[in-house]
Amino acid sequence: MHPASTALFVLGYALALPIGFRLGRVVGGRQRLAFTGHQLGMAMAAGGWFLRGSTAIAVGHVLWLIGTRIWYGLAGQNGS
Repeated sequence: MHPASTALFVLGYALALPIGFRLGRVVGGRQRLAFTGHQLGMAMAAGGWFLRGSTAIAVGHVLWLIGTRIWYGLAGQNGS
């Protein structure tokens, strides 16, 4: 395993997972800082998967990033 990918996994998941467990409350409460931390952590993890050569897993992470960003944007429009 590439040392940089390991660092990206550790830092990215350490940042994204605790926020991800309460993502519904983060989105509903419009907690921008927490949401940005989750997005940053998932992007770092995706970068680690790309470095490792696991493109399918990296693309899954990127799709999660896009989906949660859409969810956050729609929640702001609906006021919920």
